[in-house]
Amino acid sequence: MAEREALQARLQKIDTAIADYQRWVSSVADLVGADKVPASGERFNVTATEQQATISEFEDAVIALFDTAQKPLKRTEVFEELTKAGLVVGGKDPLNTVASRLSRMQGITNVRGHGYWAAHRPYLPAGHEGERGDPSGGTETADQGQASGLFPVSVDTTGVNS
Repeated sequence: MAEREALQARLQKIDTAIADYQRWVSSVADLVGADKVPASGERFNVTATEQQATISEFEDAVIALFDTAQKPLKRTEVFEELTKAGLVVGGKDPLNTVASRLSRMQGITNVRGHGYWAAHRPYLPAGHEGERGDPSGGTETADQGQASGLFPVSVDTTGVNS
C-alpha cells in the first residue's frame, strides 16, 4: 500500500513537471512568435557580395522602423522590413539573429503575445503604457531614420500591400 502511494505521488510530480514544461513552451512561443516561417533557408543566406549590417546600423534601422510602425511586429515582420530597406542581417540563422539583437536592444521591448515594440511608445491594446526615459537608448530618432531614407513612409503592417 505504501509503495502504491509513493508511486502515485511520483506520478503526480511527473504530471506537474510536464504541465510546467508545456506552460514554459507556450511562453517561449509568445516571446519569439509561434509563426510557422522556417527559421532559415537559402533565400536568407548572405552571399559573398552582400555586406552584413553592423549592430549599430541594425539598431538605427530598428529604431526608425518602430518609430513608424503602427503595431508591435513579430521577428519575421522585423526581418522582412529590414530586408526591404536593404539591410542584410546575416548570421547562420537570420531570424534568430533578429530576435537575439532585439532582445538585447535598449528601447525595444517584447509586448507579450503581440511582438516587439518601441518601449517608450504606448500600445494600449496590450496594456503597454510606454516606458519613460530616453526612448532610443541613444540611437537616432524617427526623423533621423526617415531622413536617412531607411523608412521614408509609415510601415504597412496590415499585409494589404504585401
